[in-house]
Amino acid sequence: MNENQKHHAHPSPRRVQVLREDVARKIAAGEVIDRPYSVLRELLDNAIDSGADQIQVEIADGGTRLIRVSDNGSGMNSEDLSLCFQSHATSKIEHEDDLLRIQTLGFRGEALSSIAAVSKLEITSRAEDAPEGGVVIVHGGKKVSQTTKAWGKGTSIGVSDLFFNLPARKKFLKRSATEAMLCKNTLIEKALAFPHIQFEYRTEGTLRFVLPGVPPQIESNHLQRILMAYPDLGDEKLFFSVQGSGDGFSFTAVIGEPGISRGDRKMVQVYANHRRIQEFSLIQAMEYGFQGFLPGGRYPVAFLFLDADPAFVDFNIHPAKREAKFTILPEIHRRVSRSVQEILSNHAKQTLSYQQRSASPRQDIGVTSFLHHNSTGQLQGHPHGATPADSPPNSDFPARGVQERIPNWNRPMPRSTSELYEPHAEPMSSNPAPRHESEPYRYLGQVFTLFLLVELENSLYMIDMHAAHEKILFEQFSQNPRPQRLLLPLELTELDEPINPELLQELHALGIEIETNESGTYQIISLPGGLIGKELYLAEFLGGFRGTKDDLQRSLYATMACRSAVKDGDYINDRIAHAIIQGALQLENPRCPHGRPIWFEISKDELFQLVGRT
Repeated sequence: MNENQKHHAHPSPRRVQVLREDVARKIAAGEVIDRPYSVLRELLDNAIDSGADQIQVEIADGGTRLIRVSDNGSGMNSEDLSLCFQSHATSKIEHEDDLLRIQTLGFRGEALSSIAAVSKLEITSRAEDAPEGGVVIVHGGKKVSQTTKAWGKGTSIGVSDLFFNLPARKKFLKRSATEAMLCKNTLIEKALAFPHIQFEYRTEGTLRFVLPGVPPQIESNHLQRILMAYPDLGDEKLFFSVQGSGDGFSFTAVIGEPGISRGDRKMVQVYANHRRIQEFSLIQAMEYGFQGFLPGGRYPVAFLFLDADPAFVDFNIHPAKREAKFTILPEIHRRVSRSVQEILSNHAKQTLSYQQRSASPRQDIGVTSFLHHNSTGQLQGHPHGATPADSPPNSDFPARGVQERIPNWNRPMPRSTSELYEPHAEPMSSNPAPRHESEPYRYLGQVFTLFLLVELENSLYMIDMHAAHEKILFEQFSQNPRPQRLLLPLELTELDEPINPELLQELHALGIEIETNESGTYQIISLPGGLIGKELYLAEFLGGFRGTKDDLQRSLYATMACRSAVKDGDYINDRIAHAIIQGALQLENPRCPHGRPIWFEISKDELFQLVGRT
């Protein structure tokens, strides 16, 4: 081992020392300022806290050469200018107890200090009662000059040569286009949280877009701002707004129709006290609200705007305030999930049209693309261009549900379609069935071993018989009839692990009574009437269930319905087909328990268009 190796293997002890102020500032800056967009985030927070209702943003070279934020807020006098870039200098809090009542976006007093430590900073500002404005210039945390200047009320902060004194940090930045995109996304987040503020965005000296302020007294101000920021999401008719509240909080949720779902969670966003946060529990709450309306692998378009009493939330746990701790999170989760589920259920009578296939999980090229071909280029004057994979349908959702289009048809849903189902029943006739006087539709036949073709008014419905039968059974199971005692208990010999006592209690509340016999084996004693005869399916479900008690009822009924329903490849007779059709056309939510569409509709006019007839 040479001398150099010995030195590294057994370093000599070093004395503890206090870091120089400039070194400490650079380390602190690294916790808050890691990329250009984090600079922009902090400057926007300051502009918003100043009471501005007009904010202009300009960046150059992705924000590395220049980031400038100008506002018409309260501004600063000369004394404030000389202090604002110093460490822990803030006008937001004064005492420790103020942390419990934070109403502003910024409060630590470290943003400008951190930015100044790693850039060349120029701040121009004037308070409303000041006779003139002032300019302070700071390079690398050191004040260069401070002079007076004629200036209107408000503040303009220019940050140039970011990380000029930290070349190693600068090497890790992405391409200018990537950094610019992150800056734009940061601006969009602030614009969504504060719809009443007008935002302008420029890059390389060119105005890219303007988001006009929407007055807070307009009830749909959040929705209008969302559609300004993401115009490719479609028309406001595709969205619902729902409000809710509880002890210490209130919220507005803006949610899109299930038909404009996406393959990722980018459009599931949560804002708490005007901050975008990454709180999975609240994202999950909105997704739970969509249970039964979206198939697996699809995610909603949903925005949650939450206002919580500062006493119940702590943002002082993350340098960028991207996380928060709530003392009332379970109640918020419950209220949000229930509110979303209710509004979707209330609007679920709207049928699925042929045009909606462009927004369904299975994307088609061919006919659908031919009918609905759109340009996917950048939208001039808008923050975001269209995204082909997740573009919404061109046409609006139908205004009326199927039931509303069938006057005077009040036939009850079949009591139990499972009683009609006969696997491998005799194939039906290939001739179309005539229209029965008692039915408002005409059943045309079964195609591709899965779809039931139905003519209704001037439309052709293609009904997925498995999905339809599954949803009908799910609704029947959910009616929760009184439990019935089995003549002979059914032993659950497949279970290798003990059942959680809380789960047993939840099952009992659903009418499913399970006990242990003398040998310690679980056995089913009673079941709801709708589950009689399906005990083996129940045993398989319990053996594989790994969810929570909140998921139990839906998961149980969905599994039982899926296992009991007709399958792709089963040929069914006319009697069963009519029972499924009658039940399907009367469903309030025409989606299977897993969220897949039960049918789609194509009108006579659309069919004529496809073959060149008008």
